[in-house]
Amino acid sequence: MRIVSFFKKYPKIWYVIILLPVILLTMRCLPYEPRIWMDEGMFVQIARNVVESSRYALQTAPGVYAPPTVVTTGPAVILLSALSMKLFGLTMYAARLGMVVYLVAFIITMFAFLKRQTNLVTALVGISLLVFFNPL
Repeated sequence: MRIVSFFKKYPKIWYVIILLPVILLTMRCLPYEPRIWMDEGMFVQIARNVVESSRYALQTAPGVYAPPTVVTTGPAVILLSALSMKLFGLTMYAARLGMVVYLVAFIITMFAFLKRQTNLVTALVGISLLVFFNPL
């Protein structure tokens, strides 16, 4: 009964309980898992070009830039990765940190939606399934 009264007294603590495993699980192997694919390498190169030469383009040769027409990742992800690379250095850890921001925002939004549409227990079960399901 004390636990229930604690959570009724501090209802925002659920966000911390949900986000702590999300952040720990995503930051654990961020620079090297999952492996880098070609499309991720291309958008990381665009983010790096934004940081180094202020050009939103793919570098095809030294000093030669082409528009990123073949990249399917949008500017919202690329520019957030560029900001992260500007702040934390030109590493894969910094490049993928922007995606962690979007993941945390999604988890918070989904938890708030599920809690509003159903109840707290269903929201916790739904978010737990989402957070702890690892298809790989």
